[in-house]
Amino acid sequence: MNKSLTEGIIWKQLLFFALPIFFSSIFQHIYNIVDSAIVGQYVGTAAFAAISSAGYIVCIVITFFVGISTGTGIIVSHFYGANDSESIHKAIRTTVTLSLAAGLILTLIGIWISPNIVHWTKTPEEVVPYSIPYIKIYFLGTVPVLLNLEFKVLLEEACGDSKKPLYFLIMSSVLNVLLDILFVVSFKWGVEGAALYIISQSFSAFLVLGALIFRKPVYKVDSIRSFFDISIFKKILIVGLPVGF
Repeated sequence: MNKSLTEGIIWKQLLFFALPIFFSSIFQHIYNIVDSAIVGQYVGTAAFAAISSAGYIVCIVITFFVGISTGTGIIVSHFYGANDSESIHKAIRTTVTLSLAAGLILTLIGIWISPNIVHWTKTPEEVVPYSIPYIKIYFLGTVPVLLNLEFKVLLEEACGDSKKPLYFLIMSSVLNVLLDILFVVSFKWGVEGAALYIISQSFSAFLVLGALIFRKPVYKVDSIRSFFDISIFKKILIVGLPVGF
């Protein structure tokens, strides 16, 4: 945890730490609103409805993993407070491995059952042709989305740095708008173009990973030495699952 959070006037330190997280939430909503607005304007109402309905479906899955990532941040913060560098390394490597594995599994399952999901949620027939490809591409981006979540939590909650994730989110939001204009307006790719938000998500994950790597060595993510520590995995689930549910 950043030492500045425990020194000086505590309420000011907490306020300065919390405000970037607050603004990050606002930009995240703007992120989604822009997709809907551009598609609704240039593709049509059925495509707009598809993004709205499909977005909620995938949001349930992503929100669940937001809870899991919260457990990761708490566990790593605990190890840092105990000055347990080895456990921090293990927790980070376990987190990266877990995100990659969960992302790949969700990608395969999500693409496979996308048509069923649309019918389970009783999506109107005129919206189905737009919803299915949107959901499939959305699930293709599961790995960068989960990695982005985990890296962001490690930077915010474990490293005590809430400003850089906000800066990176703003940059990725701007990129997302530009890509929407390029893919949807210029290339006429419809909902598929909007679903390629995964490019901006990957960009954000890359930036946050870079911020982690260039911090103190204790936070470095060494993908070559990544492994799965079952005891730390259990601790993450114990804390993260209730939040996810």
